[in-house]
Amino acid sequence: MAAPNKRGRLTRTAMRRLRIPTEKLPGEVARYEKILTTYWKADVRHDPIFQRLFNGFYQVRRGSEWREHFYRVLEELKNSEQTFGQVLQDLFKSTGRIEASFASKALATRYPEQPIIDKWVRKFLQREANLRLLPGVDRIERWMQFHDQMAQWYRSFGSSPDCLKCIRRFDEICPGRSVCDLKKLDFVIYITQGNISLL
Repeated sequence: MAAPNKRGRLTRTAMRRLRIPTEKLPGEVARYEKILTTYWKADVRHDPIFQRLFNGFYQVRRGSEWREHFYRVLEELKNSEQTFGQVLQDLFKSTGRIEASFASKALATRYPEQPIIDKWVRKFLQREANLRLLPGVDRIERWMQFHDQMAQWYRSFGSSPDCLKCIRRFDEICPGRSVCDLKKLDFVIYITQGNISLL
């Protein structure tokens, strides 16, 4: 396989091989859209319908006390402008855990154009952009730097021909969806488990 392209471009071979398992994608996108619309209509601290949607979609497997703190943070995001680092630190103070993935998912629920950290996105970015956690700083600072790097890479890759091909493919499978381009790419990465260059 070709070395990672630091300019945020997939190899020509990778794009030629790109095949998305289309049967899963529309249902996943519909669940995501439901989360975003319900988020603004409900007090998510107490709404069991939203929490079931979110827990199922993002595979939340935490105890009730943790979920209480998380959904408080998520609700408070509606009325405040916070960075990823602030959400991450708030969750750490409340739960005693460094929850980079869930901090990114909370922020991206409020601001859908923000990137999400999960294992498939990390696998993809390690291969295609050589992004890794930086050594030599504390864990919270490392995750903050990683999230910043992700956002920078997505901005660079978002205008590339390769990204536009992924977005067009998404639109062919799920036409008319109210999903931002970054999330379209995220869905491609998720549905292929970070292996789009191997398909």
